[in-house]
Amino acid sequence: MVQITTKMLAIYAADQLKAGISPQKLVDQVAAFLVSERRSGDVKLFSRLLQAERSRRGIGEITISSIVPIPETVKQQLAKKMDIKHPVFHEVIDAKIIGGIIASTSESTLDLSIAHKLTTFVHHGGA
Repeated sequence: MVQITTKMLAIYAADQLKAGISPQKLVDQVAAFLVSERRSGDVKLFSRLLQAERSRRGIGEITISSIVPIPETVKQQLAKKMDIKHPVFHEVIDAKIIGGIIASTSESTLDLSIAHKLTTFVHHGGA
């Protein structure tokens, strides 16, 4: 019997997402598989490998945090600035952000928040 590696599972999942499967259905399938194989400890590794596989295919997950919803044009500008060709956006409305936007991927963060600008200003002695 062939052992399905976590990497093989991540490639399968990326293929399924590309084919249009519901993300919730995919999560249910992968979770059921990992539990049945007594590999529930592989969940974090699977998540990292799936992100890496999607990134290799030019698909980048971007989490955008702001105090208000962000227009699609601004999202696309952020993706371009972060050099992500096929972005998938996840928006988080965060009342702790005074203003501005924080955009994060698994590899980087672009902090355009007012709080960050104020902190930078203070640490560089103001002007």
